[in-house]
Amino acid sequence: MTNNKYIVLQTPDSFVSDFEDFGAGPVRMGSSGDSSAAVATKKVEVQEMDLSAADVEDIRRDSRTVAIAAPMPLKLIEPEHSTLADGPEVTASGSTWGVDAVGASASSFDGTGVKVAVLDTGIDPNHQAFNGVNLIRKNFTTETDDDLHGHGTHRAGT
Repeated sequence: MTNNKYIVLQTPDSFVSDFEDFGAGPVRMGSSGDSSAAVATKKVEVQEMDLSAADVEDIRRDSRTVAIAAPMPLKLIEPEHSTLADGPEVTASGSTWGVDAVGASASSFDGTGVKVAVLDTGIDPNHQAFNGVNLIRKNFTTETDDDLHGHGTHRAGT
């Protein structure tokens, strides 16, 4: 029997009963409303596993399983180096253009209590943008957790 690598997302307790605890009733993945809020507040563990076809089917039937998928092949597209000497363009609001482009500078929300996941090329935990930030890094590649290219640190900073 051949094993293959899979990424498995599971909750510590039964996935279905967790939704019932929130009063959401029967839930269909991808639906809107209370179910998405329930998912956002529950702990989900992410693991990479070597599994046989039979193991995959057993895990799919486990009520704690949120998702299971083969890892996607990754390839870094090297960034082009900018010729701008002054750094990122800052708009009249004092934000970089990307922050303004998505309307974040006009939002009434400040991000308090929000957990963010960035899936990219790693991160430089010593970068000044992350002073005082609790970073939890998980690598799903054969490379180091550190950002060897600068792209992941840039994206996480944004």
